[in-house]
Amino acid sequence: MRKQLRPPLLLRRERELVVPDASAELDLWELPAGLIEVHERGEEGVLECARRETEEETGFSLPKGDFARLGVPVYLSPGLCAEKIHLVKVRVPDHREAVEAKGDGVVEAGSTVAWWPLSECLARADDGTIEDAKTELALRRLRAELERGG
Repeated sequence: MRKQLRPPLLLRRERELVVPDASAELDLWELPAGLIEVHERGEEGVLECARRETEEETGFSLPKGDFARLGVPVYLSPGLCAEKIHLVKVRVPDHREAVEAKGDGVVEAGSTVAWWPLSECLARADDGTIEDAKTELALRRLRAELERGG
């Protein structure tokens, strides 16, 4: 999990929300994520993006071949945004071997990396600590896959 600046909250200060946001947190917990680069095409591109973002945001370098899809891609807000989310999983042998995350921009500056058991991540999604929809979906898909013996 990674805690970083929650930019949309800062932008909201200029307008009244239709449904007030009870959370005043400036930070957001999420799994590593990022945009697929123009040169990253097809399935290989999705997996390379996951590898690159994992290294940039957690400091953990793993081979692209260790990454695999976690279910089918989804739209988080169809009708408003054309962004399609590709969820990917990887087994991290020992998180203590990670080097310091370097990030690649202002969003990652000052971010915090935490390694929690899956059960704790799910509890934090249930209690509202994790508010990111793509992260919660990935966590729940991973739990379902593990329960099926995957």
